[in-house]
Amino acid sequence: MADAKLLVLTLALVACGKTKAPPPKDLSEPAAGETFAIQLDRQACYGTCPVYTVAIDPDGTVHYDGKSYVRLRGPQTGKITPAALEALQKRFDAAKFESLDWKECGAVTDSSSANLTRVRGGRKRMTHDYHGASCVPKELRELEDEVDRVAGTKQWIDCPPHEVDLGNGQKTRVDYCDK
Repeated sequence: MADAKLLVLTLALVACGKTKAPPPKDLSEPAAGETFAIQLDRQACYGTCPVYTVAIDPDGTVHYDGKSYVRLRGPQTGKITPAALEALQKRFDAAKFESLDWKECGAVTDSSSANLTRVRGGRKRMTHDYHGASCVPKELRELEDEVDRVAGTKQWIDCPPHEVDLGNGQKTRVDYCDK
């Protein structure tokens, strides 16, 4: 009898528990039927480097999620034209993104990094670019910048120059976003 009461109590507690919200969309995984998607994750440095993710879906929808040192934090959306998407695909093809390769090499510390992912035809390739490394192919960094340009991330990350109080009665002008 005690076991039955314990079972009923346990079931009642489980039934009354809160349910978790579904996790946010993993922008690096394409939805069923998607044949092309791109995602760029800009990661932190030991300074004021913008930290955000931007992804472009096959229909040209741009998903942005600002984390820190950006003008807008949180999710934003935009849209690019089919022609812009096609041109971006051609840039990836011309750079031979799927076969870009490099060896580990020495690096300067305190730099930011970026992960660039492309899904095309069910195949996925992700690269990791530590910006302090000198041996990364220039084509990879050009692709990272091109994704930002085509997606229009500047509208969400750029901060207007502003004054910061140094605390001793002096101010200085900066062009980065506060954390």
